[in-house]
Amino acid sequence: MRFLIFLSCLFFMYPGAILASDSYVDEIRKHIELIDLKTTFKISHDMTLKNIATAKVNLMSNHGDVAEDVVGGYIESATNAAQELYKWESVEGEFIQAFKSTYTFDEIKNINEWLASKYGSTYISKQQVFFKENMRILGDIGTLFQSEMAPLNQKLSLDLQSLSKK
Repeated sequence: MRFLIFLSCLFFMYPGAILASDSYVDEIRKHIELIDLKTTFKISHDMTLKNIATAKVNLMSNHGDVAEDVVGGYIESATNAAQELYKWESVEGEFIQAFKSTYTFDEIKNINEWLASKYGSTYISKQQVFFKENMRILGDIGTLFQSEMAPLNQKLSLDLQSLSKK
């Protein structure tokens, strides 16, 4: 008798569990759409390509035309890798899993309700502007850091060269 009760529980609970799981993933996909994560992901992709282009300029200025083939091959490989790795379809499942491990179904559902509200949608629409500004600030700091490090790197290189001559 216990076995029959167990089986009937499984029979009635299992379809609900599948439904809950599907609605959970649907709610996460809705969240991804509401927070415009795909756009943020694309911005990251575009920044990576911009960094690759900057690296090409830096490498060419440091090594001149003699390194054009080597640098060109490196840049082409880096660009291809970025294009391959930054495909939303390849990482969507990882993002869904990250949301699942961070938020309960009820939490993500309630957050989505707020995000769909007037204030939530305003917050999201301004997040992209803030993200761009945030990245600009961080980029400026990175540029300043690199300029501060340039003389130190040059001194280090000279010091290491002099050590190797001894």
